[in-house]
Amino acid sequence: MRATRYIGIARKVHVKDLQPGMALIDPIVGLRGKVLVCAGEVLSVKHVAQLKKVIERPGVGCLLNYTREVWAQATDASGDEKPACETNPYEAFSVQRVWKKGMSAAGPQAAAQPSSARKVYRMVDGQMTEVDA
Repeated sequence: MRATRYIGIARKVHVKDLQPGMALIDPIVGLRGKVLVCAGEVLSVKHVAQLKKVIERPGVGCLLNYTREVWAQATDASGDEKPACETNPYEAFSVQRVWKKGMSAAGPQAAAQPSSARKVYRMVDGQMTEVDA
């Protein structure tokens, strides 16, 4: 399990100059105040490609009408399209904040019973009865 390390100090970066692996201090906001990228997000290659598409939109849809510069900081993250947290959930930032060594995935409570969607029913003597799956 490895947390993202920040490199250097945060600085104001023009939206056109954002690169994969940078962490945002401010959110990127678009038309009608819609948050396109949240604060704290580490940019991936796909983020940067999508932002460039929004920048190139003509007229009101152009991102530069709403956000020109954001505070960002370089990290040691790769900016891969498929981050490590997709294959190992313990790599996710939100899990790293609360996870401590020795904790188990089961937690203090036993696992819940399966939902009704996972139960199997059969018609027996004109009535629906639950059958072991």
